[in-house]
Parts: sequence; structure tokens; C-alpha cells
Amino acid sequence: AKNISGAPPPGPPREDREVMPLPASRWNEGKAADALRQGKIIAVPTDTIYGVAAAASSDEGIDRIYDAKQRPAFLPLALCIAHASEIGRYGEASHLPGGLVEEFLPGPYTLLLNRKEDSELSKNLNPG
Repeated sequence: AKNISGAPPPGPPREDREVMPLPASRWNEGKAADALRQGKIIAVPTDTIYGVAAAASSDEGIDRIYDAKQRPAFLPLALCIAHASEIGRYGEASHLPGGLVEEFLPGPYTLLLNRKEDSELSKNLNPG
């Protein structure tokens, strides 16, 4: 069957496509997680726009974000974490007063921290 435009109707998403649009839903969370583990990038809805995400430990994923956004490597990317208690795994936070992070996060704040040398973050993430 053809639609009014004469084009064939769209079929289900093919698993081998370079770009596979899927609605943001809990049923697709596993596919998104798999894509991140494979070094791919995903789009994530926020309250105002869609963001682009990769696993922060994936060199390939970080490179793909910079390529997709045509962003110079010297411009930093933000790192989003699930819980405020995880900050010390990635950035040097020992100078922050106790309870400060938990008091303000989650919230409309961004912390600028030096990368911990022993973190699992990709060295391609904010190399400067």
C-alpha cells in the first residue's frame, strides 16, 4: 500500500541503520543503554531541548559527539551524573564543603572541577 504522497509506508526501524529513531520511553531504555555501551551516541529529551549523550568512558562515543556537533575539541562537554555522591569518582571535589553538593544538586547548577587522574573518564572528554 502507498500513502497519499505515493511513497511506500515506513516500515519498522531496521536494527542495522546508522540512525535508528526510537521514541523516548522506558521500553527503549535498554536499547539506549546498549548503544552507549557500543560507543554510539543517543539523543535524550530534556525539559526544553534534546541533548546528545555518550558514555563518558567511551573514546569512540566522545569523538562521535564532537563530530556530530561539529564542535572543536577545546570546547568542553558537560558530564551528567545520576547522584551527587558520584562527583568524587570523576572530579576533584575534596575542596568543597561537606553537604554543599547534596544541598544544591540536583538543581540548575554546573560545577567546574578538575578531572581526577584515576577516573574512568575518556581522555578525549575535555582534554584541555
